[in-house]
Order: sequence, then C-alpha cells, then structure tokens
Amino acid sequence: MRFLVSTSQHILLIDTNHEAVYHVHSGKGLYYGLASHRGRLIAACRNRQPSPDDSEREGERGSLLVFDEQLRFEKEVQPPFPLRDLHGMASIDNRIWATCAFENLVAVFEPETLNWRKWYPAADPSALDRDVYHFNTIEKIGKQLVLLAHNWGKSHVRFYDYPSLELDSIRPLGLQAHNLFLVDGSITTCSSAEGMLVSDSGWRLRTGSFPRGYAADSQLKVVGLSRNTTRDQRSAADGVVRIFDEAWRFETDYVLRGAGMILDILPFPVDDGALRVLDRWTRLSIGDGDSEQGYTPGDPRHSPTNDWLEWHEGEGKHRWTAARHAGMDVIVNPGEHFMTVRALSGLPSHYFADVCLSQRVLGRLEFPQAGVTSATFSLEGCQSGPARLCFRVPHLWKPAEHIPGNHDPRSLGVGVCSVTLHSEAVNADKRRFYTGTTTPQRDSTSAGDSYSLSAGDVKSSGKS
Repeated sequence: MRFLVSTSQHILLIDTNHEAVYHVHSGKGLYYGLASHRGRLIAACRNRQPSPDDSEREGERGSLLVFDEQLRFEKEVQPPFPLRDLHGMASIDNRIWATCAFENLVAVFEPETLNWRKWYPAADPSALDRDVYHFNTIEKIGKQLVLLAHNWGKSHVRFYDYPSLELDSIRPLGLQAHNLFLVDGSITTCSSAEGMLVSDSGWRLRTGSFPRGYAADSQLKVVGLSRNTTRDQRSAADGVVRIFDEAWRFETDYVLRGAGMILDILPFPVDDGALRVLDRWTRLSIGDGDSEQGYTPGDPRHSPTNDWLEWHEGEGKHRWTAARHAGMDVIVNPGEHFMTVRALSGLPSHYFADVCLSQRVLGRLEFPQAGVTSATFSLEGCQSGPARLCFRVPHLWKPAEHIPGNHDPRSLGVGVCSVTLHSEAVNADKRRFYTGTTTPQRDSTSAGDSYSLSAGDVKSSGKS
C-alpha cells in the first residue's frame, strides 16, 4: 500500500510493501487536508507553524498546493478570501471542499475554472465567521454530504442532503473527533481525546495517543497517532502511523521522527518511477512506536466522569478504588491476548484484589505487605470489544486507622497504576508472564508513604 501523510512540517509518502518513506514537500506547513483530483494531489497548507497559544490563526492565509501524478509540484492557489485554520478536505464532483475551522466555513474550489465560493453549514446565524463548531472533516457518504463538528469536546456528525445542502440530521459521535469513514457500514470517527476509534454502531478500537488521519485498502487499515503534548512541542514531536490488518489486528508502527503531528492520510498509487525521483526519508523507525495503548487511571485523560464512580480522584500515576467492586471500561482490541496490571497497596499487612473482566475472574493481585506489584493475565476466551474491568477487594481500609501518623480518612482498596493490553506473554519491558499472583516490591519509603510508580507510563501494546 502506498499512501500520503501530511504532518506539521512535511508531506510524506509511505510504501508499506518496501517499508520505506519518501519526502514529497516541506516548507509550507502546517500541512493538513489531502485530496486526489483527477490523478493529481491537492494538499492544504496554512503557511505557518502553530504558535504556542494558537493566537496567529486570525492572520492566516492558507493555500492549496497542486501536484501532478508523479507528485511533482505544479502550482499554489489561493482564493480572494482568507483560508484560516484549514483542516480536512474532500474531492466531490470535480470540486474541492475544504473545511476552515476558524470561521465555521467550507471553502469550495473548482480546479478547472479556478472559481471559489463559501458555504456556511451552521444553521445558527451567530455561528457565522466564528469558530463555534470547529468543522474539520467533510466527506460524501452515499447520497449525503457528511460534516464533522469537533466542538472542542463532545463532537457530532451533520448529514446534509446533496446537492441541495439542506441539513438532514445530526448525531453525536466521539470526543474532539477527526475524520469520517465507514466500518462495517457504520459511520466511524477518530475520537481523538479518548485515544480510540468509535462507531455509531457501538464498535470501538483502542489506539492510545491522539488518533487523527485514516486510510484503508482491501488488506490494510492505517491510523495516524500524535503525541499528547503541549502545543509548543507538537510541531517537532514524533508522529506514528499505525498499520492494522483487515481484521484490525496490529501489524506495525511507522515512527516518523521529528515530523510533528499526523494530520491527514490519503491513499495515492504512484508508480515506481516517482519513487526513484523522490528522496528517502531517513528519520524512520519501524515497529517501536510509543503508542500509549493502555490506561493510566490517575491521568485526567483516562478519567471521564461517568466511568469512575467507584473510584477516588486520580493522583497522577495511580488511582485508588473506593468500592469493594470498582470497575472501569476498557477496550480489548483484536489480537490482544494478555493484560498487564500494575497496582499498589498501602495496607501494612496481607491484602489482595481479584481482577475480573466482564465478570470473569482473570486472576489475583497479592500483596503480602504494602507495596507495588505487577501481574500479567491471559485473556484466552475473552471477546474483543468493550468490556468492564473490575478490581474486587475483600474489604476497604483507612490509612488513618492502619498507618501511624497518617490522617487520611478515606476508605481505600488498591491503587491502580496502569492497565496494558498486548498480544504476547512478554510485554515491551520484558516482564515475566504470570498466571495469577505476584509478590509486590517496595521502595525505600515507609508503609503508607509514596511508592515508586515510574511504570505508570504505558508503552506499546503491539507485537514485541
């Protein structure tokens, strides 16, 4: 499969058949939407790098770059009005439809006539020329034009009759979402803030990181992943392009060192002649991306309010259970056969927690004394998809009653540091595979004080 990737700084071509990456264009970033028009590539660029507070959006003059069938640059075009905060694009009926989030606007360009026009999809007059919905994706699916509203939070999908462009219906889908595509006939998006793909049918796939950009052919599915980092660091961060097989089993990661955020992905079947002209991209690693494909319960990104009712507030790299049966929602991806749990107990005597998935006991975390333990459990017989992970303790305990000098009155169970799902019995950090119980390890602090939780950062759960 050959496909183009737009990033904060570059347009790149990835050839999975030869595990190679080629450089197409740089210097006009931040790049974003990619579209194919009569064999040519049209790429959106904002002509600036993102500022730390994104205050420069108002002054943007974005443009469209046109490349021929061999990915040779031909020309740059701009409309008489500014293109600000360019996002996703689509080629529909010989016209390029480009979302401009700054003004809740879709710019429509006719390459043959060079004519431009504006379409304001929002029915609310107060949303004109204001970034209310942050429209970032447009596609034609069936007989409808479909538009994604990011909304800086809970996102929704808008369906318009085509070609009248009359609003037909609106459905909620995803959180800070990007991209629209079909999975088994159902509308699906990258729920970027949740680190997963979600479908309106209820299908879920966990990716970790910040998913954005999608492409597929008959054999492979491709998802872009960007690091969850501060805005001033995004343009120089590593981007990851994750490859799945046709059944959504993880295959490999293409790690694009220093390329910045992954913004869009487009299949583009160039021939071998074009590859001989393009320069090879050398800042590449294959198969060892930092995917964040797990759960760190103390991390606010993994703490939606409706999912942690049986828990205390997160404490950075761990979170204490507050009920004898405390559950959290997880996604088991196809091909994942093991779950590694890292947890702690502060009780200065024997304690344990049974680990259950969808009411099935996977095994037990044993704590002979206060400390941190890690165990890996087999998921044999467990179905892929959404599941409820539960930590079941025999009783709750209070630090104020069991640890001298401690005044914490809370009723606690275990502190869960991380939950990682992966395909093989030995995870990326070479932890031993256990069938059910482990012995905890303490650092030099006294019982009930802070414990070493450095393993709270989740690494790749793909093939090791």
